[in-house]
Amino acid sequence: MAKKNEANPMERQQLEYAFQIAPRCTARSKQSGQRCRAPAVRGWKVCRFHGARGGAPEGEANGAWKHGAYSKAARAERVLVKHLFTEAASLRKLLSKSES
Repeated sequence: MAKKNEANPMERQQLEYAFQIAPRCTARSKQSGQRCRAPAVRGWKVCRFHGARGGAPEGEANGAWKHGAYSKAARAERVLVKHLFTEAASLRKLLSKSES
């Protein structure tokens, strides 16, 4: 027969569930300044209410993909062209000084 302490439901051990030990959302309230107490989504710092997994997909999966003018490759190419123009201008200055 079990001891009286073991059979008492008020003295049983509390189980810890995953949502109880999960990291908490880092979003703060504008009004009170307190942090949100909801569990953060795995891999994110915020909960599902404050923007985790939000936003549009990148690349061709995004429905607004019409041309490549603002793609990562096009942006990198524009940065390279700008750098080349800067180098050409500095070279032109150097050559004009040496000719004088």
